Order: sequence, then structure tokens, then C-alpha cells
Amino acid sequence: MRRDYFLFGLQRTGTNYLQQLIKTNFDLENNPQVPWKHSIDIPDQFSLEAQRPILVIVKNPYTWVESISFRHKVDFVERQKKFNIRAGSKEYQVGPYGLNIIGLAQTYKEFCKNWCTKGLYIIRYEQLLHDDLREKVLDDFSIMSGTPRPEVYENVPVGRVSQSPRFTVQDIEYYKECKPTQLTKKQINHINTTIGKKWIQGLGYKVI
Repeated sequence: MRRDYFLFGLQRTGTNYLQQLIKTNFDLENNPQVPWKHSIDIPDQFSLEAQRPILVIVKNPYTWVESISFRHKVDFVERQKKFNIRAGSKEYQVGPYGLNIIGLAQTYKEFCKNWCTKGLYIIRYEQLLHDDLREKVLDDFSIMSGTPRPEVYENVPVGRVSQSPRFTVQDIEYYKECKPTQLTKKQINHINTTIGKKWIQGLGYKVI
């Protein structure tokens, strides 16, 4: 019997990659996009006691800010309106789009406060980039979904993930390192102050 699941994560945190991994290995689809998978808040009338697995994915806060600010921001600015992402003085602008780093950090923290404190299954994007950790995530999903695991897990080839056709092997190494390469020290301090060091460490990341 086909069993769907729910997946939530901010834009640019690897939701498409995880969806493709699950589709490739279990032939299961993420539940239809109601509620929206990138919701910052837990949508009204959405039950955290759903009979389908609920997965939450996060990315290192520093490289997530770089993903949104310097790479493909996708529909983030248009869809995430809870915090001021565009307004602000030059001191708070980051990347070619001039996004507000305080608003970005507030968005990240709000998502984590809402989704990562409910006892749901949390996945760090970086886990999916390591063969052994990725297999552990897929093993856990197999158990949660009641779906038999394949004899051998398949990975999604580099450059074949939806919305990330230019992703490279060098990008994998960059994200594994969890170290920003384009943020200034002041911008990093803004992230640390806004999100909070305890939150960053609580998600399993090192404070820079």
C-alpha cells in the first residue's frame, strides 16, 4: 500500500534532494503541497499526530544564508513575508540581492522554534552528503513509513536534483565543511546574535 509522508524545510535546505532520495529508493511521494512544505509556522489544522511520517530538514545557518543570498534565492523573498527580508540599512544587506541578514536569521530561528521543538524527526542537510549518514536517515525512514528498504540504496547523481542543476562535487565539500566563504565577520556575528548560539549548537552545528 502506498504511504505518503510530510516534509518541511525552508527553501534551499535540501527538500528537493530528500524528496528525490525517497522517491528513488522507496517510490513514495511527499504529501501534496497542502500544507506548503516551506511553511515557517505550523499550518492551522495540520496535525502533528498525522499517521504519515513527518520529516523536518535544516541546513547549517551560515551556509543557508549564503545559499539564499549569493546563489539562487528561488521564491524565498516572494513567499516568506513574516520578517523584513529586504528592508534595512546597508549595514544589514548581504549578497547581490541586498537581502536583510537580520530578517534571514529571524526566519531561520522562527522555523526552528516552530518545527524543531515538537519531537519530530529532524534531518541536517549535511547528513545526506555523507554515505553512511544518508543511509542511516533512509533506514530510519524505512522504519517510520513501514516501507521495505531496497537491497542497495541509490543516491541522486550530482546535478540531477530538481532546482539545483549546477550543483557540483565542490559544492558537496563546501556544505560538508559547514563554513561560510562569503559572509563577513560582522554578518556572521549578526547571525549568531539573532539566532542565538544555543540554538545553533542545539541543532548540532558549531558556532563560528
